[in-house]
Amino acid sequence: MTESTPLLEVRNLTHIYGEGTPFRHVALEDCSLKIGRGELIGLIGHTGSGKSTLTQHFNGLLKPTSGEVLLKGENIFRSKKATLEARSCVGLVMQYPEYQLFEETVRKDIAFGPSNQGLKGKELDERVAMAADAVRLPSSLLDVSPFELSGGEKRRAAIAGVIAMEPELLILDEPTAGLDPGGRREILDLIADYRNREGKSILFVSHSMDTVAEVCSRILVMNKSKLVMDGLPEEVFIHAEELRDMGLALPEITEIFSYLASRGVAFEKPVYTRDYAVRKLLALFRKEERSL
Repeated sequence: MTESTPLLEVRNLTHIYGEGTPFRHVALEDCSLKIGRGELIGLIGHTGSGKSTLTQHFNGLLKPTSGEVLLKGENIFRSKKATLEARSCVGLVMQYPEYQLFEETVRKDIAFGPSNQGLKGKELDERVAMAADAVRLPSSLLDVSPFELSGGEKRRAAIAGVIAMEPELLILDEPTAGLDPGGRREILDLIADYRNREGKSILFVSHSMDTVAEVCSRILVMNKSKLVMDGLPEEVFIHAEELRDMGLALPEITEIFSYLASRGVAFEKPVYTRDYAVRKLLALFRKEERSL
């Protein structure tokens, strides 16, 4: 793998369910994208747009009807061994992952993946402790039943089980779904901390523009089985009407500043995070004070 080789690349990916039957459905159509090392990317789209189908190809859970999925430049379906390697390298946290907890204790649940990778003894214990720490799960909870945890703790335990396998690409499918604002904030913070500390690539799947705008530096947009946008947040959010036509709401802060723009308060690019909004407003107030 050279420096220029992306960690993961999808080339002209198409996936058709029920081919040759009356229930034929094109879930993905000619999708191409690249994911580099250390990127934090948001994948957004309305329900049924193809987001989950796309990500399930990244570690071989689904095989494409046509097209390729390349991990470090190699097709993950070239052999059974390559597919198994992809499942270790690409960690997928499904929506509501706490429903997949099944072991007697939290410790055993987190250890399940790495033990299947061959880890044991002290090395396995250290990996479990690392993963629990990454999601801020206290060691006092490791030996209790996962069903005794709160909703947010269950979510973090399930994410820890995937982190424990040390994937190079971590895919999180709607990781904040169903959580209260405090739980949502906690999950977003730990994802950002994990990425900053470990330098892993993260793909954050959501239909919430606010969530994606808050944490991601690049955004992919799916619509009707196709990848229709790929760019920086400001490059995506400038297409406000197109996004609305897809059934996607802009971040609340962007809607507020769009209204201000319609009232004559101009900004050079879309405002999509609260921190950026505060800076712009302060700059505007200072400008107004100087003009008095």
